[in-house]
Amino acid sequence: MGELARSRDAALHLARAAVDPVIERFLADDDPHRVLLLHGPAGTGKTALTRAAQRLAADRPHRVVDGRDLTPDPAALDAALAGLAPRSLVVIDTYEQLASLGPHLRDRVLPGLDGDVRVVVAGRHAPDPAWTTGPLAAVVTVLAVPPFTDQEADRVLRLRGVDAAPVREAIVAWADGLPLALDLAATSAAIRGGSLEPTELDRALLDHLTEAELAGADRDVLAVAAIAPAVDARLLAAALPGVDGPAAEAWVRGLSFSEPLGRAVTLHDRVRRLLQAELKAHEPEYDRTLRLRIVDHLAERAVTTEPHLLADMQDLVDTGIGTFVREALSRFSVDRVREADFDAVATHLGPDDPAVDRFHRWMRHAPEHIIVVRDGERLAALALWATPRLLPTLPGGDAVLDRWTAYAAEHVPDDRVVFLPDVVLPADPDDWLALLAIGNVAMLVRAGVTALRAAYIGHDDRAAHEAVAGGPAGQVAAFGGVPEPGLDVPDGIGGEIAVRGYVIDYGPTGVVGATREFVHRMLESARPVDGAAPPSRRPDPESVRRALRAFHRPLSLVDTPWAVGATPTERVASVRRTLLDAVEATFGDSADERLLRATVVRGYLDEVGGPAVAMRELHLSRTTYYRRLAEATERVAATLVAAT
Repeated sequence: MGELARSRDAALHLARAAVDPVIERFLADDDPHRVLLLHGPAGTGKTALTRAAQRLAADRPHRVVDGRDLTPDPAALDAALAGLAPRSLVVIDTYEQLASLGPHLRDRVLPGLDGDVRVVVAGRHAPDPAWTTGPLAAVVTVLAVPPFTDQEADRVLRLRGVDAAPVREAIVAWADGLPLALDLAATSAAIRGGSLEPTELDRALLDHLTEAELAGADRDVLAVAAIAPAVDARLLAAALPGVDGPAAEAWVRGLSFSEPLGRAVTLHDRVRRLLQAELKAHEPEYDRTLRLRIVDHLAERAVTTEPHLLADMQDLVDTGIGTFVREALSRFSVDRVREADFDAVATHLGPDDPAVDRFHRWMRHAPEHIIVVRDGERLAALALWATPRLLPTLPGGDAVLDRWTAYAAEHVPDDRVVFLPDVVLPADPDDWLALLAIGNVAMLVRAGVTALRAAYIGHDDRAAHEAVAGGPAGQVAAFGGVPEPGLDVPDGIGGEIAVRGYVIDYGPTGVVGATREFVHRMLESARPVDGAAPPSRRPDPESVRRALRAFHRPLSLVDTPWAVGATPTERVASVRRTLLDAVEATFGDSADERLLRATVVRGYLDEVGGPAVAMRELHLSRTTYYRRLAEATERVAATLVAAT
């Protein structure tokens, strides 16, 4: 390993000093664990940690296996691990490249190794449950590699020789805890004498995070996956007419920088943000078109089957609500009622509050109708829920549920309504909005509601008057709730305290419809004002690649840097003519050359073409097609660059 690599590893290792005890304990001869599974997104410093493990195990013979160097063949893995010396340390890096060999490694290879051999496996994805529930569970330990804190990041930069505090602060903010990003920025700062070029860093970071996977990527599918918080086959097919939805979803799932999110799949956040920024910068009209298609599709599903998709709709115009909810879910957890919650509620409300008895009756007799949210082990929120068809059996009944059930029968006759009659929030008021959002999602899941039309929410009269944004009523208003006198119950709590009711309309003319219209308005208002065309300049490889992908999207071609003409129509025509001429000039007459030409023509240039058509007509597998398409695209780009 070179001196620069050693200094980088040293900086990362010192900043992550807290993991030393974990690795040292694992390497101890008396530790029962034989397999350490390190996992984390690309760029989190897993390889540096495996090198740290090798240094800490200096007295053990080492065997390092890079997943990129092996074919996914059991025989290749067996050969790579054959003839291990006693007390060896085996490091399997970039394990995601060998994921298909997981069962063979887990069930055949590892059980056959000597008991004193230690194995470190480093990959991007969390291990599947078979590692921690099967026969090896007792000897496997799992370590998630988290991002750096700001303090750790600053320490890395100091160790890398970045002395200027303003530069360190700028790098820490840009890197967002990612060790690879810190390394790139520190190196760039050293080369540039302390100055930073964020755009250049973004491009370099994206290249490192995605390695060679984007060279032959389906750019349209990738664009949708970058825009939408999560994608599945239905969304991909709706956003990209003509695309094979299941095949496209399978391709996204196969990317090393993607991960499951419920029944859908999402890209790692940093990669997604970088791809989004690149798409907005270079193809703003295509970005806008895709967002409109996605929000229309999500709105249809939110109204008919999946109301929780409302947060994803809001994300499409960077409201941050969806991200806000997902970040809250990473901190708070949904749980069932525990005995200790009885005392926590009484302590929070006061033992003589009439609401205490109400909460206790629900907790004793209908715990399945209670959503509990915890901050670690501490009670953060406790909410009551019901639907007209799923009512709790409570001694003495509940006046609020009686009134709301009757009101729902008159106004939502198909029973597509949920009730949230009360909530207690022991957490800090700054967290209330997040907790209500989590509680709402959990309530919909617990109730099994799909086609939702309305939600009824109640606050007792003492809280309902706090209409400011920080008060409970203001929080309900933030979700689109409006007061509904028909849901007010004068003696709703213990026959003493009035309950004020609110309605959130989830129908096409309610919150979902309003959100869809809001997204449309925001995207339309973001259109650039017509002005003078940018000056033309020589083609470069990236602009040629973008123009080929956008061949049938005139609004994207207009902004091509080397377009010529006084009107948008002339500019678009000039780009298309230039590309067609370049294709004709690029390829020869051999069978292989004709195939390359057909790949780029059918994939990009023919109006009725596209990836699905091209793969079918050219009899190419998905992998071969995109490899050929990438090769053909680079050839065309080289022709244009050389000619200007």
